[in-house]
Parts: sequence; C-alpha cells; structure tokens
Amino acid sequence: MVIQYWLFYAFNKGTLNTHEGDWEMVQVVLDGSNKPIKAMYSQHISGQKAKWEQVEKSEEHMKVYVARGSHANYFRYYQGLLGLAKDRVGKNGKILKPSDYNLVLLGEVGGENHAPEQNWLDFAGRWGDFGGKEDEFRGKRGPFGPVYRENGERWNGLEWENSLQALNDDVLKIEWLLYHFVTIYFIIFGISLAFILFMIFIRYKKKKIEKPFFHILEIKGMDMKSLGNVLAIAAIIIAIAALFYPWYGASVNIPEGEYKTSGYVNVITIDGLEGIQVNLLEANSGMIQVGAIPVPFSFIIGASLLFFILGTIGINNRKAAKKYAMRGVRLLIPILLIILAIIFLKFIAYQASGMEAAEDIKEIMESIASRPITGKEMLILPEYGNVYVNWGMREGAILLLLAAILLIVSGLIKLMTKEKE
Repeated sequence: MVIQYWLFYAFNKGTLNTHEGDWEMVQVVLDGSNKPIKAMYSQHISGQKAKWEQVEKSEEHMKVYVARGSHANYFRYYQGLLGLAKDRVGKNGKILKPSDYNLVLLGEVGGENHAPEQNWLDFAGRWGDFGGKEDEFRGKRGPFGPVYRENGERWNGLEWENSLQALNDDVLKIEWLLYHFVTIYFIIFGISLAFILFMIFIRYKKKKIEKPFFHILEIKGMDMKSLGNVLAIAAIIIAIAALFYPWYGASVNIPEGEYKTSGYVNVITIDGLEGIQVNLLEANSGMIQVGAIPVPFSFIIGASLLFFILGTIGINNRKAAKKYAMRGVRLLIPILLIILAIIFLKFIAYQASGMEAAEDIKEIMESIASRPITGKEMLILPEYGNVYVNWGMREGAILLLLAAILLIVSGLIKLMTKEKE
C-alpha cells in the first residue's frame, strides 16, 4: 500500500526559478501488515527515497524538512546544497505537526471517481502560468496538478519510486560537512588565530619585535626594500578585491527552438562566495542545477591572507622575501585548480548519458574543456540547435593572478636587496 500526502503552495520562489503554484508530495510505502517500510520525498522534478529506518521521526511520525522558497522535501535539515537547485533547508524554521493539517482524502481522476469539490483533480493544465512556451524551459511556469505531474508517474507512487535516487549515508556525511563548513572553518580559524596572536605576544614580551611591528609596513623612501613592500601591499589589496568577483564562467545563448534562452544564461559559475555551480537546460523544467560544490573559497583565501600579514610581524627582510614569493605561488593554486576542474568537465560530461540532450551537453562541455582559459564558439547541435557558447576566466581569477605575480615579484626584489639597506 502507498500513502501519499500532496501539498500545494501558492508561489514558488526558488534559487533557479520562480513561478506561480507548486505541488509537492511525500509518500510512505506499507508492507502487508501495514507497517511502513519506505518513504519518498519530492524534490523539484524528481525526488529521493529512503528505507524507513533511515527516516528521521518525531515519535512515530516522519520528519520532512522543506526547502525555503522551492518547497523541495528532504530527509535531513542539512541536505539541499548538493541538490538540483542549491536549496536552503535548516532546522530552525516553523514546525507543523500532524495535528496542524486538515487532511482530505482524494479520489481519482474522472467525475465519477471523486467528490464534486475535487473536480480540480481533472484539471490538466498548469497551476500558475504567467509566461509563454519559452518560459516553460526556464522554469517560469507552474507545474501540472497531482494527477498529471511527470506524465502521471508521481501520482502512481510505485512507478515514481523506480525513478528516484536512494538516500546514501556516505553522501549524507558530505552534505553535513558542507552545511556546517562555515561553522567548522571559523572554529579552526579562531583557534589558529588565537595561537598565532599568543605567539606574537610572547615574542613581544621577550622584546624580539621592534617597530614597525609589521615588516610589510616598513617603507622608507624609494629603496628596493620599500618597493617590495609597496608591491606586496598592493597585491594584498588586489587579492582581497578578487574574493568578491566571479572567477570563472561559461554561458550559452540559444536564439531559437524549444530551448530558446533570453540571451546568454550561465551554465558554469565559479566564485569565492558560492563555490562551483553547473546548470543545464531541460525541457519542461527550465534551468536546473545538476552539480554544486557550495564551498565559500573566499573564506579560505581571506584567512590565509590574514595569517600572511600577521606572519610578517617581527621578521627580517630575507624571511619576508621568501614569505612574499611563497604566498604569490600559493595564490596561483586556485587558478590552477579551476583550470583542472574545467578540463575534467569532458570526463564528467560522459556521466550525462541519461540526461536530456546528453550528446549536446557533451559537445558543449568538451568545447569548453579543450580551451579552458577562454573561448567563444558557435555550435550546431541536434537538440539545442544553434548554440553560442562563451567561457573563460572572469575578473576574480584575473585579479588573483595579478596579485600572485605582484607578490612573487616583490619577493624577488627583496631577495636581491641587501639586508643593510
């Protein structure tokens, strides 16, 4: 036996799409003795299934964590960041208990199979519509009703179950880590910062640090040592600015056809605040996110810059030179990792074989991976039609590269400077 709970929301304001009307559903599968054995939660155009022992419960009732805006349903409060639309879930929202709902037993489609007040079950149109056909492919039209969602598969619970991905305990660990990443990072950051400040204080008390405390601020006229410090300061300012700009982007423009876009839309974005996002166009669903690594890399780089500045306290010119050069080399690492990630897209693309327009996706990703630094190309594809693709390093990566070069140069200048200068 399958028990379904259908939930209607008047408006969907998700990360990737906004539309009127939203139907979501959770279902429980019972065995022959009417004991629950499995549960399935809807998430956008798909969902997830879990064994009953994997489901969090309050007494005997299953817990459902609803994403803000998109209303996707999750088994854990920390899920969603790796999902289709980078959902925000959490455990501090409003709690609705079973007693808060007014449950209505639904009939089947067809006037003779349900009560008159349930005639809406027969409505085969969309629940909310403020766009044309091309808006449908960008997720800006409301979904079909319960009976007609996903061509009726969701209404047929057992058939829908076969298409769902099972809850994976190992993936849950990764999702937990991503959800708590910022908290964990700031704890480690705080402990590290406290230790560094303590060691600086000890050195100060032993009078091993003289003014100016920060070697990087030691600027005396236009000598080479001062020039190296000026370049290092400029590099730090530029690196900090880079943290707030996008690092990499790839966008496509499909001027006509059923996948038509309104100009260029992002398919790959990498930045320091949101991490990595990969989006694709899918018919009847619009722009969906198929992959994400929502790690705020800016926090990591920003903290390393702070530790770098603190590390210049009380050091001599030669040590400073090595620190500058090494920090410059380390700033190149994010850029190299971005290039490697884009190159590996051609291998990830082969995992898209089960997706809509899979061959088109592969060709787009292979074109980007073949020239990862920058490129522009017009492709003629069987499903998408004419596609204009534009990709490359963005402002943030260019600023990081400039900061790295300046730090390396400043280190070399200081290495060539005599200590007495």
